[in-house]
Amino acid sequence: MNPENFDAEIATYARTDAPVLILAFEKSGQVLWSGDYIRKVLGGDPSGLSFTEIFARTPTDSSFDTWRPPDNVETNLDLRLPGNLPQTWRIVFRTRENLSLALGRRDNAEVEGLETNLLSLNAELSNRTRELHKANAELKRLDTLKNRFLGMAAHDLRTPLGVILAYSELLEDEVGSSMEAEHREFVSTIRESSDFMLQLVNDLLDVATIESGKLAMDRKPVDLPTVLAKNLSLNQLLAARKNIQIVFAPPDEFPTVLLDRMKFEQVMNNLLGNAVKFSPPDSTITVRLEQHPNQAKIYVSDEGPGIPPEKINQLGQPFARLGTRTPNDEPGTGLGLLIVRKIIEGHGGRLHIVPAERSGTTFVLELPLSDGRGQSSLH
Repeated sequence: MNPENFDAEIATYARTDAPVLILAFEKSGQVLWSGDYIRKVLGGDPSGLSFTEIFARTPTDSSFDTWRPPDNVETNLDLRLPGNLPQTWRIVFRTRENLSLALGRRDNAEVEGLETNLLSLNAELSNRTRELHKANAELKRLDTLKNRFLGMAAHDLRTPLGVILAYSELLEDEVGSSMEAEHREFVSTIRESSDFMLQLVNDLLDVATIESGKLAMDRKPVDLPTVLAKNLSLNQLLAARKNIQIVFAPPDEFPTVLLDRMKFEQVMNNLLGNAVKFSPPDSTITVRLEQHPNQAKIYVSDEGPGIPPEKINQLGQPFARLGTRTPNDEPGTGLGLLIVRKIIEGHGGRLHIVPAERSGTTFVLELPLSDGRGQSSLH
């Protein structure tokens, strides 16, 4: 059988299935016809497109005849893929009368280079991923050790600090009047410092518990207005020292809220303690309770100096002081709001600040309401 009999089959395969570039150009440089494979590569039929739209980096001021490489000279040319990404092909041109036929194949060297680079990048990524996993594991181990150390140190410090505070209060109450003014000031300084250190230790214990993931919530349905009223009456004793009035008008009816009552009391004590600390004497702290769709909102507003707007985004960050000073320059740990935020988030709620126009600060607690079956309405 004469091999020439296979020409028709070869031509059909080249036009329809072979992974080769076949483009026929008119003298003007427009595509007249293309093979099936190159249509797939270009993302559609290129008929009617000019050579500048087919090939990248072609001179805009040249004609097709001027730009086209000499016949039968294989040349690297960049084909424009969808999205204008270039892809290098080795192409030869053959001209017959007013038509030019471009025949080409992919530049395997470019493909191999890309594959080599990809393999190298994958290997590097795998190495970096392993290193990252190791670093994360080490960070978790160190974080666990840190929390354990904080808990142990704070626990061991709390008892002696409590003793120092109790004896300094005893000295002030029972023999303070018989002391000289300078000695009374010494005892007062010991009491204030030990009180601050005991508060810091307690906060550190809370933070260590929270950061270790051991903050357990014992949430039960409660009557929120009643819980608030009782808490505010206790905090009014603290506020009375500065002649500060805490105002609260409880609503007549309010849906049930699922709360860990002890931790919620801790939240309110912290917020009201801050409000008293930062408010001037003879001022007012206002507490409001509102019902919103699916949630309860508690507003705690004081008449203190307020928080600078640029500091609000630091709310609830560890050891963050929000840039305000108390009237008596009382110290603070910067941990209280972190504890408040974590407890509220543990209830499925949120803590944020309403920016004040002139002075004062309003903290807002958002808590999910119960759905009547003892479950939170927010998930």
